[in-house]
Amino acid sequence: MDKKPDDIICLSERRRQRLLLDYDLPKELKIKVAANRPEWLAAYELLHDVYVDAGYAKPNAARIRLNPYHLLPGTTTFIAYWNDQVIATLSTITDSPLGLPADKAFDLSSYRKKFSRISEASGLAIKKDFRGHHGQILFPVIKYLYHFCLNYTYSDSLIIAVNPKQDHFYRDIMLYNEIKQPTHEQYEFANQAPAIGKFIDFSNPLDLYGQVYSDKPKEQNLHRYLFEETFSQLIFPEKKGPLAYWPTLSAEDLDYLLNGPSSLRNTMTDKDLVNLASVYRLEEYKPVFGDMAVYDNRRRDQRYDVKMVARAGGSLVPIRQVSRGGLRIDIPSGLNASGSIDLVVRVNDKHEVHLRLNPRFRQGHSLGLAIDGKSTEWEQVIDELDSDFRQKPKVA
Repeated sequence: MDKKPDDIICLSERRRQRLLLDYDLPKELKIKVAANRPEWLAAYELLHDVYVDAGYAKPNAARIRLNPYHLLPGTTTFIAYWNDQVIATLSTITDSPLGLPADKAFDLSSYRKKFSRISEASGLAIKKDFRGHHGQILFPVIKYLYHFCLNYTYSDSLIIAVNPKQDHFYRDIMLYNEIKQPTHEQYEFANQAPAIGKFIDFSNPLDLYGQVYSDKPKEQNLHRYLFEETFSQLIFPEKKGPLAYWPTLSAEDLDYLLNGPSSLRNTMTDKDLVNLASVYRLEEYKPVFGDMAVYDNRRRDQRYDVKMVARAGGSLVPIRQVSRGGLRIDIPSGLNASGSIDLVVRVNDKHEVHLRLNPRFRQGHSLGLAIDGKSTEWEQVIDELDSDFRQKPKVA
């Protein structure tokens, strides 16, 4: 018998009342960005073992679960250490020409129109001995994910695809909404296991969680835990510049993961390889893809997801993506987007660049613009982003 809405609300509240959040994190725990080859491989090995054990993946000879999304510059993998042992991992994948894993099961077009930058949380794996215990490992990992998405990738929506068995946790505790599409009974990305699509509006998560949790006791106050408390065990990279992701794959590491022992390249379609090559347009990455690097002429220049803002008359204009030849903006109300647009781009507190741009394409509430002429100042901005892209992030 189906539950009535009031019954679901009461059940959700009872589940929240059973929360027992631990604010005294174990000294043995450390959560950070995976930033080198041994850490990536440790994460992918754990992911392989946990997914095989759960029936979400088939075993392979390399004993790693590696997919094309791991190779994107907008993907960041987190790892949790217990002393020197990797015990948990989770990745955040920012939308790109390759799409998101959930695209294999759900139509996300309406979410791309509604939100400016969607990401997917994917590949959660916790070693069996460290599961449970009132989420002693899970909740710190989720807290790390949320902080990273708010302060590094600037995502305004998170997508997840979960097994129906975990639905109540993400609905009742984590406050995710269901993607209003049927349960995907054979989700390709999880070895044909069923999957439910869910999303959360991340444009103002403090209000979302505050409305439900702010008046709860400390051990049940997920709002306080996620957004107000700080833990020394959560170690974040040094933030530099406006880049909205932290690329940590050098050309050598990308080549190893794509063309090395995993044989990942052999599992990818030509279309996926072209899309992957299109987000690595700097010269040193081209040998990784060979002839594939020249197939996609839509992206001649390296494009960067950023968080920047510009002025156009009296309007503030959010900038989402930039390249040497142009940028993509969110269209504010009142902006005339039918002809040339003059923007004053705020690069940082001390630096602004004046640009004249012409509209090239419109997608949802975003507008692609091409720079009219050549700007030496803008070239210098992109040179700095090129440099930041090549650097491995420093962990504070």
